[in-house]
Amino acid sequence: MLKKLIQNYQFQGLKGIKNAFQNKLFPQSSALTNQCEELFKDALGIEIGGKTPLFEEHSILPIYQLPKNLDNCNFSNNTTWEGNISEGDTFQFNKNSKPGRQYVCEASKLSPIEDNSYDFLLSSHVIEHLANPIKGLNEWKRVVKENGHLLLVIPHKEGTFDHKREVTKFEHLLNDYQENISEEDLTHLEEICDFTDLTFEGITINEMKERSFKNFENRLFHHHVFNTPLVVELLNYLNLQIIGLEAIRPYHINVLAKKISNNETADNTNFFPPINNFQSFLNSDYSK
Repeated sequence: MLKKLIQNYQFQGLKGIKNAFQNKLFPQSSALTNQCEELFKDALGIEIGGKTPLFEEHSILPIYQLPKNLDNCNFSNNTTWEGNISEGDTFQFNKNSKPGRQYVCEASKLSPIEDNSYDFLLSSHVIEHLANPIKGLNEWKRVVKENGHLLLVIPHKEGTFDHKREVTKFEHLLNDYQENISEEDLTHLEEICDFTDLTFEGITINEMKERSFKNFENRLFHHHVFNTPLVVELLNYLNLQIIGLEAIRPYHINVLAKKISNNETADNTNFFPPINNFQSFLNSDYSK
């Protein structure tokens, strides 16, 4: 808690201290919770990345208690976040449920999984770690059934160590997809080293550079930087119909989207917020 207070003070001054206490004493709950309960109860799902505290009981989005079964995909048998991972029926998403299937493969290449396998897909703070997010999201969409749903939690750059970086242009994401950029890509290395706010990380610039050069092994990179309009534009391109969108302190963009049929066209124009500033967005009454 003390480390978080120091980071918030360095980033936002006394306002940051106030926000830290507010988040601790009065944790937010998601306006999407009721929708998720209706859609995910006794359903079959998969999580990309994680296991994440955000989906635990008494958290912002208590999802893990809902599904009949939840499988998982992580990129490696050993990750910074989860430690050692074993393939097989080892993903213990809920202590009261049988473990789900644990896959070890790239988030943008879910080749062990057949099309239309799941009722829903979860992902929390993963997409920013993908060098080719459109390729990844296309794979996620592929394994979800028609009329199934994707619940994505994406960091808004204004609340993270990316706040000094420019928001990635959609055209850049599209070019990465068209060029079939791989996870070995280090295009953003210089930008990351120059503009990441290291007070959030508690490391030196040399340590930052060292771990960034090893990104294919550790996946700590934030290749791209997101705000709410970019998320909406991205999902619109993928023909995913947004049915719920919100911002939650300290830095989460939560979006619930539906995989519609190929004969339908997503229209997400109503979900483009009129403001880009994250704090203003949080303080506004915009919630779809």
